[in-house]
Amino acid sequence: MYVFYPADELLRIYENPIRESVSLTVNSDAAVNNGYQEEADQQRYYQSQPQQRIVVASDDDVRIKRKKERRRETGQTASRRQTVRNSGGNVGKKGRRSEEQHAGTMQNNRASGSEEAANHPLKDLTQSNLNEPLKQQNGVALKLVQTVSEFAQELGAAMESHSANVRRLVDEFRGRSSNSRVDIGGMRRVWENLLRQVEADASSHLDLAAVLQQQFSRPTLEASFHRKLQSRKVFDHRDAYEQVVSKTEEKLQRARLDYKRAYAALLTSGGGGVEQELKRAYLESHNAYILQLRATNAITERYQFHCLPGLLGEIAEVYEELCGLACKCVAGISETAGERAGEQAKRYQVVAKEAQAILPSNDLQVLARNLSATATPRKPARRLYVAPTPPEQVPMERISQIPTLRDELVPTGTSTLPLMEDLKREYDSLTQEIGRLQDSLDALVRMQRKSAESNLYTKVAELQEDISLKRFDLGVAQLRLAAVQAQKELFGGGEAGQPDGLASRKMSNGSTGSPKLKWLKAFKSLKTSTPTTPPLSDK
Repeated sequence: MYVFYPADELLRIYENPIRESVSLTVNSDAAVNNGYQEEADQQRYYQSQPQQRIVVASDDDVRIKRKKERRRETGQTASRRQTVRNSGGNVGKKGRRSEEQHAGTMQNNRASGSEEAANHPLKDLTQSNLNEPLKQQNGVALKLVQTVSEFAQELGAAMESHSANVRRLVDEFRGRSSNSRVDIGGMRRVWENLLRQVEADASSHLDLAAVLQQQFSRPTLEASFHRKLQSRKVFDHRDAYEQVVSKTEEKLQRARLDYKRAYAALLTSGGGGVEQELKRAYLESHNAYILQLRATNAITERYQFHCLPGLLGEIAEVYEELCGLACKCVAGISETAGERAGEQAKRYQVVAKEAQAILPSNDLQVLARNLSATATPRKPARRLYVAPTPPEQVPMERISQIPTLRDELVPTGTSTLPLMEDLKREYDSLTQEIGRLQDSLDALVRMQRKSAESNLYTKVAELQEDISLKRFDLGVAQLRLAAVQAQKELFGGGEAGQPDGLASRKMSNGSTGSPKLKWLKAFKSLKTSTPTTPPLSDK
């Protein structure tokens, strides 16, 4: 005895609101994070090992040779397989096809939302105006799977009704003929044989109805529950990612305005002790603007090149399984009806072959070509450093007194000392967090795969909620890591832009000494000139 629940009612159990939007924008002061000591240690380490690059180069040569050998072996294996295909008959093909169709009910989830999802037809459809067509296509696929499942259910009910009507008809006409006690020979035997065949046909229809309802309709609908939830989460997470990028852009604009105001205030200052404070504020606002600029570019690039292709890969994954479910259901109905309907066997076999021959990747290729015809892939816009323009009615002599800054950090005082250490700590923390999230995601995917193999689709749907959230958390952590990495690169590019007017903080520009040693000398001079370190709240 089976009890059937509507899909929407079951899905309502697993639906939860999307998590609060996670702020990814980097704090312009405290999250400007992480000092220069780490960079100096790394420089000394590289200088003490001059032969490391040569070893790496030799390792690269070895890897290239191994790749060439693998390609030759792969080509030989492919030729042998082609020979076996040409002479091996159709039995192997049918077996492989049935195994692929059986395994299509639950495809392997991608453990990562970025690197492993790089090879799919939708990876280049990152334009925002293509999100709605993808959402519509995904909704149509989900609706079609539900329609196929409901059709199998209603067809089974119709078969049951037809079987009952046929049985009643056979009993009625058998009763009519049994009233006559006269045996008329072959005519009666033919008639009784006809009734028996029709009765057997009614039993066949009853068996077919049970197969349609129990083996095709309900399993197909249950297997699509978690994919419906996943597709909804994917598009919600894309909106959340875009909100994160938008907030980062807004913070960049605010940092730009603060930078411009500090520059204008410095130009219009009257001199004295106030000018030194304004100059320090100007340099700090410059650093905050540069850091936020790098963070914004890193977040945008990470989203466009990793997070968004990962979401598109999930969309492709959802469509592949939905297509597999629908085609498997259509093929099963057609094969079962073909086995039980003699004259209808050819038509149903044709439908079954057509259903078995459908490849989800072909549909996705067509979709990608159609959508790519209206839009070309483009890289995310990279924000460039824009120096502030002086206000009007400011003499050129005053403008020339202000140092010209570039797209790099400048030392501003003791507040810049802990930046590299903070960046290193945040980088290590994010790396550990990403590792934990990745391990947790892998464990959830394995649990979901085992549950699907055991036909525990309720458990599969419950795990899909956690998998989607873990993937989002992993993407958020990777965005933050990209921002921190971009900020760390500011400390590794040599000497930052040095203001011309800061004689007390000017570093050595001699021909001897590396840029890292110059930074260390500048820091030592700052430590000796400032006896006390300002509290953390002043950073």
